[in-house]
Amino acid sequence: MVAYPLIVLVSLFCTNIDAASARKVGSFSMAKRKAPGNRDVLSFPPGKENHRKTTRLLAVVESSFDEAGLKGLGARLISRSGNIVSIEVSREQAPFVSEIEGVRRVEFPRELYPTMDSARSQTALDYVHGEKLSNLPRSYTGKGVLIGILDTEFDHQHEAFLDEFGSTRFIGIWDQRDTTRDERNPYRYGVIKMQEDLNKDPDFAVSANLHGTHMANSAAGSSVSTNFQGAAPGAMIAAVRYAGTTSELFDGLQWIFGLADSLNVPCVINMSIGVARGPHDGTSILDVAIDEISGPGRIIVGAVGNDGGSNGHVSFELGRGDAKAFWLTTRSYQLDPLDENSVRGYSGADIWGEQNKSFSVSCLVLDTSTMQYVQGNQTFSTSTTGSFVPDTIVRVGSGGEPDTAIIQMMVERSSNLNDKAHAQVYFFANNPDLFLGIRIS
Repeated sequence: MVAYPLIVLVSLFCTNIDAASARKVGSFSMAKRKAPGNRDVLSFPPGKENHRKTTRLLAVVESSFDEAGLKGLGARLISRSGNIVSIEVSREQAPFVSEIEGVRRVEFPRELYPTMDSARSQTALDYVHGEKLSNLPRSYTGKGVLIGILDTEFDHQHEAFLDEFGSTRFIGIWDQRDTTRDERNPYRYGVIKMQEDLNKDPDFAVSANLHGTHMANSAAGSSVSTNFQGAAPGAMIAAVRYAGTTSELFDGLQWIFGLADSLNVPCVINMSIGVARGPHDGTSILDVAIDEISGPGRIIVGAVGNDGGSNGHVSFELGRGDAKAFWLTTRSYQLDPLDENSVRGYSGADIWGEQNKSFSVSCLVLDTSTMQYVQGNQTFSTSTTGSFVPDTIVRVGSGGEPDTAIIQMMVERSSNLNDKAHAQVYFFANNPDLFLGIRIS
């Protein structure tokens, strides 16, 4: 008799990872002077003039504050939350905002600074780099090491990546998304440019998404005029602007390690990229491939954290006769960019059980605009021989032309990756308001 409970891991592949970058916001400093009534206020000293004629202030106000009081100064209220207001006013009139009835306190503009410099102290890089005394046998700055980055783009001419001669420290970049035919590229897709060509083409592998530049800077930035240096400012850098699939990711890893081999140097590669599907037990093809090509002197790092809030996975135990059900959020996509009526919906789930234990999957389709749902009329079990099963077509709604959802499913009694029971569900709908529900028993 098979022992239960059964542990089930479900990965949902309809989520996005969004990463943001920050930049320094310029401001100006203030000096004190006396305002009418001998109250201390702040003004802008000579030589520190800003190009703007107005400034924006934060203030704490009392219940007696009336927005009309700003008009006498030619100021305006920008926004308010409780007793905190933001105000725009001319630079000349700014010192007198505190005189307005109901204004308790004014905070003049304070310059904002990037704070990644604190990461250096928090990770003890000052000791590692030899800037503070430590018991390390020597300092480590990444010199003689190749750092690889797989990411969205790379501003290789940014000051953080230039050496003392003004040359980029990127020894090579492979833009897998570049469709230009490059006969010199042994992988036969994308374009590879090495250091000399990169210095001649500052726009190569650059895009509006700054995540790759951010990550490369955190790893190996070396701006000599600031304190914002990366963990390994002395390292060489190689990068892949990835095209977006696991096979292309594997090719990128191989290419970077090949560069390291040609230079006979150790290599560390960072990937701020991942994939939700798979058993998450180290047996997927990509996981095995990474294990095979990495080791001493060949380190691969997977960034974690950005995807934590996406609710991309659910794991639970099922006893005999138990069931668990949940809804999948539908991702919208537009077939024709010029046709607003061509919006469709898509979602799916990759479901893994355990060895020698079976489970069954049935589906529902919910119309989130009416909160009505339709139960699928078929249940598929991993106890049957693994195969792709016939499409399930569900029609939702009444009156007029009902919406259509197509459910595709594959089930395996025993995956040849790890001998675990496995099912995949794909959901396509002509209406993005339709959500897929999955019941596992």
